[in-house]
Amino acid sequence: MMRYIICLLFFLPLFTAEAAGEKSDRNLCSQKILMISQFNVSYVQYYQLSSSFLNRLNLSGSSYTLDRFDIESFGNPPRQEKHAELQALAEQVKEGKYKIIVCFGLPALELANQYFHSIPPSSAIIVCGINSSFKDKIPRKPNVTGVLQEVNPAQNFALIRRLFPQKKKIILLASWNETGKKVREAAREAIRLYPEM
Repeated sequence: MMRYIICLLFFLPLFTAEAAGEKSDRNLCSQKILMISQFNVSYVQYYQLSSSFLNRLNLSGSSYTLDRFDIESFGNPPRQEKHAELQALAEQVKEGKYKIIVCFGLPALELANQYFHSIPPSSAIIVCGINSSFKDKIPRKPNVTGVLQEVNPAQNFALIRRLFPQKKKIILLASWNETGKKVREAAREAIRLYPEM
């Protein structure tokens, strides 16, 4: 009986170490993220979006890698080589290569809606960089989520007036995409409340 106990005490750590090794091997297999964005997303935005995003995800105990697909121009159909690349990418999405697909901006979401018809339930789409007025363009599926931008220039102008009452000029920086257009339209309306600016 004592021999069995000694054998058990000797071999048990070996079996648990092997099982732990198998578990850690599974965690070493990195999961893929696809980020679709306009080509003019600045390096700073790219760094903020991707690097901090990946750092936080990698703290979860799993490893992630990021593939980017850049949209070249606004409102134009993809060139022939981009079209072929998108078709190949759509096949990879369908096969479940990507666990997460990030659509940064309305053109990215529209492109995903156009090309990625078969997204496995195990993959998730995250939508960001889109104004709340475009929320109807986001597919209502259980594996689609995201953050909508709600910009209120009137409240921002009121705060600027309280903090800097002597200032007369405001510079608005907005992108040239659809979300930026909505922000500029809202700002034009809101600035009418402040004729002194």
